[in-house]
Amino acid sequence: MAVTIRDVAIAAGVSTATVSNVLNNTGKVGGRTQRHVLATVKRLGYVPDVHARRLASNNRRTLGIIVSDVENPFFPEIIKSFETRAKSMWDTHPPIAERIGVLRALAGQFGQDPGQIS
Repeated sequence: MAVTIRDVAIAAGVSTATVSNVLNNTGKVGGRTQRHVLATVKRLGYVPDVHARRLASNNRRTLGIIVSDVENPFFPEIIKSFETRAKSMWDTHPPIAERIGVLRALAGQFGQDPGQIS
């Protein structure tokens, strides 16, 4: 099982917030504590989980699409169009309410019930 930030915090005798501050170089952490946490990270072999980081940062850039038949040649083209359009809209960094509106509009264009997106 992978080493978590909580495991590092317990082993170093500090809070998870302190470990996070050291790893992200944010907040005020004393030099001695920083060195101790980094040594613990190295000793335990901690590697940040990319998926957990995206969830925590609220920067997921992930879409889920459900299709009835992945072997139908119609769906890959639809999915690619959906992905291209979504990427172009995400790159402008609109507010979340606007992003949801975009997804609803895209779903409606492809014959899906846009009310299911929230």
